[in-house]
Amino acid sequence: MTKVKAISSFEHHGRRDRGAEFEVTPQHADLLEKRGLVKPMTGAVTDSGSKKDAAAAGASLVDQNASATLAAIAKVSEVGTLADALAAEQAKGDRARKSVIEALTAAIAAAQPQV
Repeated sequence: MTKVKAISSFEHHGRRDRGAEFEVTPQHADLLEKRGLVKPMTGAVTDSGSKKDAAAAGASLVDQNASATLAAIAKVSEVGTLADALAAEQAKGDRARKSVIEALTAAIAAAQPQV
């Protein structure tokens, strides 16, 4: 997890007021920083290497509506996160979204090194 500080107030898993410090996955930290909402705290990576966090990042990627999920998939290049997201989407069974599964499969193929 990465600790960040809100630059302005916004909604992200609840209200985040300006100056609030909180932890998010490294992928979320990067996305929030690119949108100008947060700045990373110096030396604030707390546990980015654990498999549980990686799985949570993948699950949170597909825990949005389809259009937001598709937009988020386009910004992720880490194969592990994409694979975890695909597993989380497929675990939904009959509720799994075909467009999301196709986008994740394509993103995984594109992110893998060409031999």
